[in-house]
Amino acid sequence: MKRALFSSEAGMGSAPIAHSAVKTKEPVTEGIVAGLEPFIDTIVVCTITALVILSTGIWNRGPVAEYPSAPTPVMTEAGQWQLTDNRLPERSSGEWINGTQVFMLVETHDNPNTASNIERWYGDVKVSEGQASVNWKTLEAEHQPTPAGNGVYS
Repeated sequence: MKRALFSSEAGMGSAPIAHSAVKTKEPVTEGIVAGLEPFIDTIVVCTITALVILSTGIWNRGPVAEYPSAPTPVMTEAGQWQLTDNRLPERSSGEWINGTQVFMLVETHDNPNTASNIERWYGDVKVSEGQASVNWKTLEAEHQPTPAGNGVYS
């Protein structure tokens, strides 16, 4: 219900303004339309979205690859965090493909910008001479990151 309230714009105040500007011979019909909008969005759209997520199992998928040991982040000369080794581990199934977008969960200590201290590092896979690597996007320099698990997701 909380997600539906945000998705339907219910209670924000801009929809009633739009409905009040409508010129109609039967104002009650406009009120019915205004009342149906959050219902359709909340019950129909959000329920179908939830059913698709639950039925496909995408909410419970694992990483496509796992590092044998957690990679070590180091600060670069530019004052940004990078991994000491940008090579990707072997995939659990299939091969890495150039341009695949991947992300890794990274834990930051005492980062005031995140509520959970978990951030995503992301980048595009580059395959060269059979070895896949990623130039991960960096975090803010003042926060010490540590990998939160060894998984890489795509």
